[in-house]
Amino acid sequence: MRLYDDLAWLWPMWGSPEEYADYCDHVMRLIREYAQIPVRSLLNIGCGGGKNVFNLKRHYAVTGLELSPRMLELAQELNPECEFVQGDMRTFVLDRPFDAVLVDDAVSYMVTRPDLRSAFVAAWQHLNPGGIMIVGPDDTKETFVQNHTVVTPAAGKTRPANIEVTFVENSYDPDPGDDQYEATMVYLIREDGRLRVETDRHVLGLFTLDVWRETLTEVGFRIRQMPYVEKGRQYTTFACLRPACADGRAADNMNIKVTSFEESEADIRFVRDTVFGDEQNVPRELDWDGKDRDCVHVVAADNGGQPVGTGRMQPDGTIGRLSVLQQWRGRGVGMAMLGALIESASSRGLEEVHLHAQVHAIPFYERNGFQRDGPRFVEAGIEHVNMTRNTHPGVGQVSSEAEPCVSPDELPT
Repeated sequence: MRLYDDLAWLWPMWGSPEEYADYCDHVMRLIREYAQIPVRSLLNIGCGGGKNVFNLKRHYAVTGLELSPRMLELAQELNPECEFVQGDMRTFVLDRPFDAVLVDDAVSYMVTRPDLRSAFVAAWQHLNPGGIMIVGPDDTKETFVQNHTVVTPAAGKTRPANIEVTFVENSYDPDPGDDQYEATMVYLIREDGRLRVETDRHVLGLFTLDVWRETLTEVGFRIRQMPYVEKGRQYTTFACLRPACADGRAADNMNIKVTSFEESEADIRFVRDTVFGDEQNVPRELDWDGKDRDCVHVVAADNGGQPVGTGRMQPDGTIGRLSVLQQWRGRGVGMAMLGALIESASSRGLEEVHLHAQVHAIPFYERNGFQRDGPRFVEAGIEHVNMTRNTHPGVGQVSSEAEPCVSPDELPT
């Protein structure tokens, strides 16, 4: 894609930063309306040449993430006071979360549903609980117009006096049955009156609005769908809340204790027999495998000392048996116990932890920094997948300021 490489010098002429102000006002209105926390920091994912950053930096401490080194140079030149990081929106890892995330239209380069989901998971992992993510498609299957062509002259303020540029953008879907379309760019460049023509082809994702909604909701966001009109054309914007807690309440009447099997055997047995035995019909001999006395355990209890959740970690860093009583799900118990086990692993010098996740719990673990490692398999009659993550502090760790929560249908085991 030449616009992000040898033709990146054209980007400052394709609309001035001031032309992005109206959209940024729209973004800020959504942030003010839907964020559950004060928003001071913002991560702009796919920031390109930094034109949105130019408008947002007056209101937030903005960090820009961009894959193209050429575009990063342009963004830094336009916004020298801001931080910029090179990274892929599907896999990046930064050392801190943010109060808000804006995913720019670079999300259009997510051409498969797994790619789209990976981008949203990465954004979730870098968003504080109670924070808001703003994202929207340039086109959907419902709004796409075949062979649509837009012609844009270069912005007068930014082009050199001896150069004239006309940008021609054509959208075409060669196979309406898949989730992609192609955008062909033609650049008419006149330098001192001499014409040269450059072309560029981009492959972009094209999904239904239902796919967008389903993917965002699956990751864990609570979404609001809002219209945005630019130059007579209506676009869809999603305001995506990472809830401070799944049921709106913090589990402040809960205590977490790292313990041993000898010390807390009765509590551990009560929770696991209830969840695995009574609810999931896991055979007793599979749950009670003789390994518990060698494990580090965690027990969650209410203020009356009654156990509500438990989990364990084997000496090699294998986390398992994470379980929460039904009436306590969606209140942060699973997240808090998982965080305690990861911190325990780190204090013991383990670089990595891993686990067997029930398939329905994969989104929960992905939001906490775990990645899938291998194909699905069946264990105790239930489909699982192996997942791993490192133990370094940062994204995905439990925050004492705003604790994320587990929703009832994502109870990890």
